[in-house]
Amino acid sequence: MKKREIRQIPISLPEEIGRLCEGSRIFDSSCSPEARVYLIDKDGGYYLKCADKGTLAREATMTKYFHKKGLGTEVLGYISQDRDFL
Repeated sequence: MKKREIRQIPISLPEEIGRLCEGSRIFDSSCSPEARVYLIDKDGGYYLKCADKGTLAREATMTKYFHKKGLGTEVLGYISQDRDFL
């Protein structure tokens, strides 16, 4: 996975995600045209996935399930507004 440092995430973010990004280095690590994936380099790192509204709902549910089983990463939040944020 390649990472390209960017100055800021180029879309409007929900307030709680915007606060997390403040003062952080941000990298675009996207590898598909369907979704953008950003690494927020803060507190050990967070990944933020952004896609069209409704497209990340199933992924959020499945990732939470796998985390419960000890097989995946923790989902800190899923927000679906004008687009999805995971």
